Amino acid sequence: MEGYAVLMLVFAGVLFLYAGILAKTKDVKLIPRTDAASIKNKAQYAENVAKVTALSALAPLASALIARITDAALPSVAVLVLGLAFMLWLGIRLINRSGKV
Repeated sequence: MEGYAVLMLVFAGVLFLYAGILAKTKDVKLIPRTDAASIKNKAQYAENVAKVTALSALAPLASALIARITDAALPSVAVLVLGLAFMLWLGIRLINRSGKV
């Protein structure tokens, strides 16, 4: 499970890095398929996508920590799947609540 933990840590790090770059630059060209969407406030949209990406990165991070603590695969994968679903749900709720995009 050590390889899985390292892989999830690297994946979470890449997602956090992408979210940080996106939040700093607020450039929608870094987001795939935004050219086809009609976006009113592009900077706010980029910031919201960065927030959801950072929240989504918490799931593989938690999964990696569980994989390091236990040697069983099922808890780690369950934390990854359920955590990702929960973080995406939470991120979408935060965006809808802000109502700026």
